Amino acid sequence: MNSQPQNNHSGYFFGKLTEQLKKSVFLIPGLIAVLSFFIYAGSINYDFVNYDDEMYIHKADAIQHGFNLKSISWALTSVYFSNWHPVTTISYLVDYTLFGENPWWYHLENIILHIANSILLFLFLRLLTGAKIKSAIVAIIFSVHPINVESVAWVSERKNLFSTFFWLSSLIFYVQYVRTMNSNKYYAAIFTFILGIMSKPMIVTLPLTLMLLDYWPLNRFDGFLGNGRNIFENFFKDKNGILYILLEKIPFFFLSAFSSIVTISAQTDAINTIIPLGTKLLNVPVSYCMYMLKTLWPIKLAVFYPYTLHPLYVYLLCLFTLIILMAAGFLRRKKEPYLLFGLLWFLIVLLPVIQIILAGSSSIADRYMYVPIIGFALALVWLAGDIKNKLNVSSLVIAPFTGAVLVALIVLASIQVCFWKDSDTLFKHNIAIVDNVVARNNLGASFFLKKDYDKALKEFNAGLKISPDSLLISVNLAALHIVKNDVKDKNYKESLYLTVLRKMANDKGIDDVHYLRMVASSYNKAKKNEQAFYYYVKALQLEPNNKETLKIIGDFLMSVGRYNEAIQIFDKELYLSPNKKEFLIDKGKALQNIGKCVEAIKCFTDALHSDPKSSGLLSKQCQS
Repeated sequence: MNSQPQNNHSGYFFGKLTEQLKKSVFLIPGLIAVLSFFIYAGSINYDFVNYDDEMYIHKADAIQHGFNLKSISWALTSVYFSNWHPVTTISYLVDYTLFGENPWWYHLENIILHIANSILLFLFLRLLTGAKIKSAIVAIIFSVHPINVESVAWVSERKNLFSTFFWLSSLIFYVQYVRTMNSNKYYAAIFTFILGIMSKPMIVTLPLTLMLLDYWPLNRFDGFLGNGRNIFENFFKDKNGILYILLEKIPFFFLSAFSSIVTISAQTDAINTIIPLGTKLLNVPVSYCMYMLKTLWPIKLAVFYPYTLHPLYVYLLCLFTLIILMAAGFLRRKKEPYLLFGLLWFLIVLLPVIQIILAGSSSIADRYMYVPIIGFALALVWLAGDIKNKLNVSSLVIAPFTGAVLVALIVLASIQVCFWKDSDTLFKHNIAIVDNVVARNNLGASFFLKKDYDKALKEFNAGLKISPDSLLISVNLAALHIVKNDVKDKNYKESLYLTVLRKMANDKGIDDVHYLRMVASSYNKAKKNEQAFYYYVKALQLEPNNKETLKIIGDFLMSVGRYNEAIQIFDKELYLSPNKKEFLIDKGKALQNIGKCVEAIKCFTDALHSDPKSSGLLSKQCQS
């Protein structure tokens, strides 16, 4: 007798809760924001990691010029770190101008962008489908899923967050355009797509996702994909005809083609051509299945997954799985169109990063699932909703199960965020999940910078065991021996250090200023001045306005008595930074050494004016 009233009370409770969720405007966005911030709040106090962060912040000379017209022009017109993403670069410029190299704001901005993306996803799905609760669940899954941690906790993945924000914005404008045929919405969709391209080129598949929206739930292809009668009529049918639908996508496809050309051109040097094309193609179904598995079972997530070869049956099994899923989606396209929609979204959006054109040696990456997970989650949530309705399952069963899944994702995501605390924690975790040369090198480099040479040596040696031909490990290991000064045999020291670095600079066509300077520095240590100068110049040719390189070259020329050439370098430094005290002093010293003390005094005076605290500068530097 007591059980019936309790069930009624529970049913009434869940019914009222569902009703409140449907009525409230701010409840779901607020819930998304709270859950996301709860997961990622700790990362605000985290450090940068030595995996791309240093290239985007610490070693980015143009970024460190701060936010000004010159740096904005550079961001808009230059390829940096094998990418053209000026919107993302400008955001770093603003951050550096306001907060310098303090990491807390960079992390907080990533969190804010992720929250904005999660809320925007909810608004987009609600606008698209009208299903508020299902849209909320998909958006919450997106906001709390562990596989998205990499995109949020890693400062360097700001580009992913910006790109997704503009991607979702473009989709919202497109849906509004289709519903109203308001041309302003169409132009807004194109404009936000352009901003997305300028954030990260992975957005190039957006035109295909627009066509997916036309298929479902906008149903613009009904006459064409239906019973097949009136295909010709529907092809030319005003604004709902297939021809019009295709023509309106032309600007989007044109922009995608432009972005693809720019990206391939920018990443030419980074593209790995060692692995045969046939092997890459075989690995495609394996990568897709790995992404699905990590979405459904998000444990053992790492920042780097090395490219590995598998037995033939693994490739065949993964290919068979994809064929079965596609066949199921196609056969059920009339009754459950969301299945084909979600699967195609997942497959298409991942296509640019499925490593057919392999950049680097990573087989998959968690960050690449940031947008593809939307289609995957939508298909699962909509399918669960249909099964619930068909089986007439009560909310008393579904709600606790859904809550348990979300709680599990929140717990796993919170744990995953902790691994991004610093470089040591990140790469120790990576090694525990899947040992690889990249993780060993970066962990060793982290120890190296902290002058924990014994631990660094251990990691570099472990990396060489995994990949004996790793030039990067060899360089770092050689540099470690030089710094420790524990190699007594000078010839061994030179063969270990100079030969490896020279091979990187010449045979491999290295385009990294940092390593070219290391080549020059090694020759300098060996008192081989002409060779050192050659590689310094090579580094300067690569980045003519790199002030750090200019400073190093100027100091080198001063040390070998080439004062006139040093003055030319200091003049360029002063052109880039007219009031920089250190550069004025350097030039003054060089002028003093060639007997031009009047000009030297002017440099020292200017330095004194730029920094009045430098008292006694004139008398110490030039008294003749």
